[in-house]
Amino acid sequence: TTWSRFTEAGTGGYWPLAALMGLIWIVALAIYGRAAGMMGALGGSAGWAIYMGCTILVSNILGIVTGEWRDGKGAPLRTMYVAIAVILAAIGIIGYGNSLL
Repeated sequence: TTWSRFTEAGTGGYWPLAALMGLIWIVALAIYGRAAGMMGALGGSAGWAIYMGCTILVSNILGIVTGEWRDGKGAPLRTMYVAIAVILAAIGIIGYGNSLL
């Protein structure tokens, strides 16, 4: 079963990393909540879009830095770079739009 795989030999080192990921997620949500409140009336929706965009950006950048995309070539890599550019533009547009209120 799947649950038994969590206790296989050699998996103990992953438990602290899993706990760290959970802690980072909780802290990030707390920061989002505080920032959304400071953004005004549209803070919840605009803030969530910016938060999720930043999450995707950071995970893609970490994938590039750690070599996950080292062997990536062609269309998939181009698609990821275009998507990163679109997300950055969207974050800018959402942030600007929220500042107009």
